[in-house]
Amino acid sequence: MTTRSKTSMLIAVGVIGLGILAVTLLPMLASSQTDEVHEIRLVVRDMNFYVEGESQPNPTLTVRPGEQVRLVLKNDDPGIRHDFVVEEWDVATRILADRGEQDSITFKAPSSPGEQVYHCTPHAQMMRGTIRVQ
Repeated sequence: MTTRSKTSMLIAVGVIGLGILAVTLLPMLASSQTDEVHEIRLVVRDMNFYVEGESQPNPTLTVRPGEQVRLVLKNDDPGIRHDFVVEEWDVATRILADRGEQDSITFKAPSSPGEQVYHCTPHAQMMRGTIRVQ
């Protein structure tokens, strides 16, 4: 076997090896990105939504197009019923009837950028904000 033939064979084996490696690793990389869930934790108090640990009432929530989102809603208002709804996306928690109750929902954000209103069904006029896909 000539040196040129050996070099060609090594290159061919290398290319085949890289192809096998790519076929093996790409599905794992792709699934790890899509399995990731963006968690948003909201607390309701004083008739407003707050991102847990923050002080901005009824904040703009931002998600990425097509992202899996897990929203956790906790009611800190004693004796007042609240939920979280994005009607246009058919997303809603159950109504939380009292302080300390919580619910979570998981949904996929729309694939195209845009904004929608989120609100609390019993208090839709005052408890509302924007959820932005960008």
